Amino acid sequence: GSFLSQEGEWDSNGEALWFYHRFATLTGETLPKDWLHAVAKGARWIHRKRLPAHPPRPEAGLLPAGFSAEHLGPNDYYYWDDFWGVAGLRAASELLRPTEPAHAQECAREADEFLATIQRSFPTKPHRRFPGAIPASPHRRMDSGAIGSIVADYPLQLFPPGDPWITKTVDYLCHQHLQSGGFFQNMIHSGINAYLTLHLAQVRLRAGDAAGAWALMDAVVALASPTGQWPEAIHPLTFGGCMG
Repeated sequence: GSFLSQEGEWDSNGEALWFYHRFATLTGETLPKDWLHAVAKGARWIHRKRLPAHPPRPEAGLLPAGFSAEHLGPNDYYYWDDFWGVAGLRAASELLRPTEPAHAQECAREADEFLATIQRSFPTKPHRRFPGAIPASPHRRMDSGAIGSIVADYPLQLFPPGDPWITKTVDYLCHQHLQSGGFFQNMIHSGINAYLTLHLAQVRLRAGDAAGAWALMDAVVALASPTGQWPEAIHPLTFGGCMG
C-alpha cells in the first residue's frame, strides 16, 4: 500500500493514485485488478498515516512531518503532502466506484474531511504579515517554500479557479520571490527555477490572468541557454546553472 519515493516523503501515495486515475481518464482503459488492489491499499495507507485529530494541535489530522519535496526546507508538516493525499483519495474513490462502492464512498468522504482539516489548519492570526496566504506548513511563516502549496490549484484543482487563498499565495510569491522575472527558490536550490516559475504561470492562467501568466512564461524563455536549455536552478548573477 505504500508507494515509496524515498524515506520521509509522504506525497508519493497521493501522487501514485492520482496518476492511476489520470491514466484511466486519458486512455479510457479499465485498470487491471491488481492495479485496483494497489489503489485500494494505497488509499488505506493515507488513512492510516494521518495524525490523530486530538489533541487539537495545528498539525492534527495532517500527514506526519517529513522531508517532502527537496526545495521546501527541513522536516515539517507540509501542505504539499496533504494536498496530494486529498487528491489521491479522490482518485481512489473514482477508480474503485465500479468494483468497491463502499470503499469508494469512504474515500470520497475522507477526502472531503481531509481537505476541511487542512483548511482549518491554515494560520489566520492577525499578527501574520501576509494574511490569507498559505504557507508551506501550519508552523511556517510565509517564505519561498509556499510554492509547494499552490499544487492545490494546479494540477490538483482542489479549489475553484481564482480561489482567494491561492490568489493571495501566488501574489505573495510573485511580489516577494521573483528575480529577473523568474521564481527564485532560496532554499536548497538557491537559484531561479524554470519549472516553479511555470507552476506560478499555470495558476495565473487557470485564474484567467493571461497577462500575468505570459509575463512569467516570457521570463522563462529569456532565461534559456543559447541551446534552449535550462538547469534546475539558474544562478542569479551568471545565469548559468547552480543546481541540477
